[in-house]
Amino acid sequence: MQELFTKDILRNRIFEKRKMADQQEELKNSSKIIEYLLESTNYYRAKHIMTYLSYPHEVRTDELVIKSLNLKKKVSIPVCIKETKDLMPSQIGSLSEVENGFFGLREPKKEYITETLVEELDLILIPGLVFDREGNRIGHGAGYYDNFLKRIPSSVPKIALAFQYQIVKEHWRFDSWDVPMDGIITENGWIFKNF
Repeated sequence: MQELFTKDILRNRIFEKRKMADQQEELKNSSKIIEYLLESTNYYRAKHIMTYLSYPHEVRTDELVIKSLNLKKKVSIPVCIKETKDLMPSQIGSLSEVENGFFGLREPKKEYITETLVEELDLILIPGLVFDREGNRIGHGAGYYDNFLKRIPSSVPKIALAFQYQIVKEHWRFDSWDVPMDGIITENGWIFKNF
């Protein structure tokens, strides 16, 4: 029988790897990951994308936001709703409309918050800490993305952007609220695709 690890053990392992990660290497790998995404049919077809705005040691997404807006795609980013531990997508027209918000995450400035209905989204890009090759994800443990993803129609691709060191062979116990990804892209390309 395979050994099951706790989510916290795997989270801590990735946090340790993050501490040792080279910033220049992360920048270079982020560009590769975004390139793989830009070449995908999912991205090409999407008229309205929701993406997280990266913070240190996450796959950088600023370049993606700028390119998408230049291509006349609509872009929404998540706003944390503390009371419900949920996310609300809010459309932005430029990165100048964002500021540091909850958890130090970049969110739209108050005057720019406009809710995007989940039905309007064609593609959702998701951060995380730990992933396996079957599309399973471990986040930071607050549950915001889990609550949000439960509301997303299965027809909308949910794609995770991750560095290769975040992909683990270990198995963990899945919870009822865990929502698997439809695809995962690292600097080595697509490591999982379910569409």
